[in-house]
Amino acid sequence: MPSTSFNDPVSSGLFYGRYIFNLSFAATSTTIVSGATAMRMRFGVYCIYSFYAVLVYSFVAHWVWAENGWLAVRGVHDFAGGGPVHLLGGFNSFIAILFLGPRKGRFDGTRPESDFAESSPTNQLLGLLILWFAWIGFNCGSSFGITEEKWLVATRTAVSTMNASASGGIIGLVYSQWATKRTFVRPYDIVNGVLGGLISSSPTSACIQPYEAMIIGAVGALVACFTNEKLVSQIAPFLFQSQVPI
Repeated sequence: MPSTSFNDPVSSGLFYGRYIFNLSFAATSTTIVSGATAMRMRFGVYCIYSFYAVLVYSFVAHWVWAENGWLAVRGVHDFAGGGPVHLLGGFNSFIAILFLGPRKGRFDGTRPESDFAESSPTNQLLGLLILWFAWIGFNCGSSFGITEEKWLVATRTAVSTMNASASGGIIGLVYSQWATKRTFVRPYDIVNGVLGGLISSSPTSACIQPYEAMIIGAVGALVACFTNEKLVSQIAPFLFQSQVPI
């Protein structure tokens, strides 16, 4: 990174802008774990984890975005954090739930499946809308401005992001109809479909065509919905069968 003169308003402004933007990326990677461990981890433990996760994020972000990062020098392109943010957050979440184990009665048949149904589909969809809107800033902001030619990157990114998420939502709807034999629409399928489209398009949103974004979003949504189903029905019971539930 070039040296920064804090006596120069423009130079220092760019430095602070990059700092706060990267801090928001680090925070996003950390908060992904909160979704996997909601109501199952002590607040103090989560605070300690958050400090640790930011340190880990710093290493991974350097690999991808620093000029001398070992992934960057090998030509890895990640425009908006598909690896350092979402992939890292996903792996951290996986490790966290392995340590926590399943909820009592989740996979041993001692409690009905209805006990573990989502408590508020309304809040799920509200959270999705907030994330969906914020994702425009998340992806487009990775251009670090709209001056000179940067607005061209930001607008392409916005179109790619919306196309991928819309395509993902449609796939989520179709998947829900297929999974329930056209009985009803499960809100979490729509949520997972849209998020799958958003996440999968983030690394390449600045350099793909609109139709490519739709294909990427559709594939991402299908993978998200399918793996979510398999994790609950097959993989999680196998992983946790020897663990003591908490």
